[in-house]
Amino acid sequence: MASLNLFFETITKSLAGGLNMPLGLQLPALRQEESLSLSISAITQISQFTAPLYELKTLTGCSCRVSVGTAGSSLAEAGPSDFTVDVTGTKFNGTLNLNTAGINALTDRQSGVYFEILITEASGATFGRRFPVFIEKAVYLAGTLTVPAGDTALGKLEAARMYVKKEGAAGDGFILTSEDGTRKGIIYWHNDGSFRAEPIS
Repeated sequence: MASLNLFFETITKSLAGGLNMPLGLQLPALRQEESLSLSISAITQISQFTAPLYELKTLTGCSCRVSVGTAGSSLAEAGPSDFTVDVTGTKFNGTLNLNTAGINALTDRQSGVYFEILITEASGATFGRRFPVFIEKAVYLAGTLTVPAGDTALGKLEAARMYVKKEGAAGDGFILTSEDGTRKGIIYWHNDGSFRAEPIS
């Protein structure tokens, strides 16, 4: 499980890598089918030059929502029930599942994809912003095997006609058809230990 620790500045709506790091953090590329462990703190800038540059906001009574998708379309989402506030009351901890059909349908590192943070205070006031992010397509996909579009799964009879059994039931043989399709014959293993060939039609 990948982890991402974010510090969201509530006035400029920018990201920082920590309390004493400048704003302007660029999000790393995310990987499809990932389960992303998130830690999100809300901060307010109190200094431009000397540490500490920011102070943590108290998040008790607040809620958090994180979405990944394109403009107007959420493809993966973690809502308020997916986040808890830690014991200090200054950090949201939660998990964002990226293994969704919408995320998996994106092309590799597709542009126009955003990571959006929305924090709602107890008063009902909200602050948030979306940030550009790339989704990297996985080489190995954990999903189940699917039949390619336009292909048809074989039925029992079709499979029996197409594949040779490793071991058949007693008395089983191979039915062969003549080149012109008008004659059929069976080849089987006789009780005396010899191969026999008999016409059927």
